[in-house]
Amino acid sequence: MSEPAPRERRPDLSALERMDAGHEPRHTPPAWDALSYLLAGPLMLGLPAYFLDRWLGTTWIVLPAILIGMAVSLYLVWVRYGRG
Repeated sequence: MSEPAPRERRPDLSALERMDAGHEPRHTPPAWDALSYLLAGPLMLGLPAYFLDRWLGTTWIVLPAILIGMAVSLYLVWVRYGRG
C-alpha cells in the first residue's frame, strides 16, 4: 500500500488580517516630500559640480549647477503637487 500524500500546510492569514484591520498605511506629509525635492535637486547637482570645480581648478561650475538643480526641484514639486 502506498502512503497518502502529505497535506500541504498553509499559513494562517487571519492573524495578519486582524493586525492590519483598521490601520491605514503611513504616508509622509506632502510638505516633507516637497522639502526633500527642494533639497535633493541642488545637492545632487551642486556637490558633483563642487568637486568638478576643485578638480578642474575653476569656480564657475557650482553656481549654474545649483541653479539648474533648484529649477528641476521646483518643476518636480509643481508637477507633483501644483496641478489641480
